[in-house]
Amino acid sequence: PRAPLLKVTNIIREIALKEQANIIHTHFSNFNIPGCLAALQLRWEKRTVKVVWHFHSDWRIQLTFLRRIKDFILYNILGRFTYGISVAEHIKENMISRGMQRQRMFFVPNGIDMDRIQSRADSTCIRQELGIAADKIVFLIFGWEPITKGVDLVLEAFEMLSRQYKNTTLLLVGTEMMNNYVAARENGEAPEWLVLAAPRAQVAEYYKASDVFISASRSEGFPYSVAEAMGAKLPVISSDIPGVAWAKHAKGVLLFESGNSTALFQAIQGALSWSEQELQDRKRSNHQFIVENYTVEKWAKNIIDVYKMIQSDDENL
Repeated sequence: PRAPLLKVTNIIREIALKEQANIIHTHFSNFNIPGCLAALQLRWEKRTVKVVWHFHSDWRIQLTFLRRIKDFILYNILGRFTYGISVAEHIKENMISRGMQRQRMFFVPNGIDMDRIQSRADSTCIRQELGIAADKIVFLIFGWEPITKGVDLVLEAFEMLSRQYKNTTLLLVGTEMMNNYVAARENGEAPEWLVLAAPRAQVAEYYKASDVFISASRSEGFPYSVAEAMGAKLPVISSDIPGVAWAKHAKGVLLFESGNSTALFQAIQGALSWSEQELQDRKRSNHQFIVENYTVEKWAKNIIDVYKMIQSDDENL
């Protein structure tokens, strides 16, 4: 990450030469410029290599004068020589508004690896390990960045919930940043309905130990966790933001007004009111929705289709 621009450019160029690459696909934005420069160098060497920039996140940076200049250089100048793939329609439109050419932008929603979210572990054993009673209704949330992920909203909603329901548990998974945020907010004393847990390689175990998944994010590109939870047969309560527009038609997804903890509380109440039959129907519906639309296999096919269109594009880089 801290290597000089020209060094990174040369490394990418050497990889492309060694692999006889036709496409340089940059997954992270810090490789966008060196990837483009590497392709231009190769073009001077009579090798045609096209460049794809992958856009994953919502626009969160203040549009200052300096940022406008950078955007002009990136998307109006270098963007004329590259193609873009966005994980959501709203991100595609954002990038076009910032200067990317519409005819060079493609929308490919993310896909999830269904094998990653399958666990043979016993849910009771996982709960015992986490200190959660078997009879509790467990709501799972990932809170890596506390404010962006809406950890504050979930805590507020559960404070309201705890006055009416005594059989619910909030399983809050995150790193030290999240733990410090919760400790400061709760004055070092976590309520009895809250369980903090660290990330683990087998994320499927958290899905297996839970009953409902919550995504209270204020901003998302395409939230993998929502798709994974649905694929793992969990109903989902999510903030109504552009990043989850794709899930609006899934039967097992409840949406609430973004940034509104009371609306989240009401959505949780709605989930708690489901009959057992309705709960199982929503679980199966979510799983089938992901299998039909958002697997990594489907994603790979869509990416290859984009590659084919790019390769057939006669425009010169």
